[in-house]
Amino acid sequence: MKIGCICGNVLRDQTDHIPYKAYFVADQDFEDLVVGIEQRLAGMTQGGGTPTPTNQTPLRVLWDAMRSYKRTMYQCSNCGRLCLDDPDNPRELQWFKPEDDRQWKRVLASVKGEGSKVWLRNLVGHWDSSRSQGHIWFDPAAGEKGGVEQFADWSSLLARYYELFELLKAEGNLAGARLGIGNEGEPIRDVHSWLPTR
Repeated sequence: MKIGCICGNVLRDQTDHIPYKAYFVADQDFEDLVVGIEQRLAGMTQGGGTPTPTNQTPLRVLWDAMRSYKRTMYQCSNCGRLCLDDPDNPRELQWFKPEDDRQWKRVLASVKGEGSKVWLRNLVGHWDSSRSQGHIWFDPAAGEKGGVEQFADWSSLLARYYELFELLKAEGNLAGARLGIGNEGEPIRDVHSWLPTR
């Protein structure tokens, strides 16, 4: 999924461990959620704590219980705006801008801190020849802002993409990279695509 911010950045939700994405539960729903989880877990065992025959694991019980209560939020890594699922229309988002455009913090990262472990990062480039412009989006390093760059010529975009690709790959935390060309509304043709070998 791609979400376009008004600042021009594109938030991509295509991998796990995204530092600008979080789930939230309304305070009014939190107790109902916890009670529901407790009841489902209790139903998994019989009197003496023996598991009942079921394909449900405790983790699956947790995810199933959360499904109807959780909503998603994102923070633009370029300008700090927050966007949350609209409570009345799941296809819409509600946007909120930081009070200070220059002093905002990345508020959706891990509570352990972004530097607590190596988080995988993504790199995506796109050139639109009909507009003679392009963008590169990447997940910035822990504690850094940014992650979107704009280009008015293909050769500059290409050089910067491969520079970032080699840098992020050398750091060992590149989740994937893709560079494509396509006019707006048309399919994108890959020029470069990379995924780590597992």
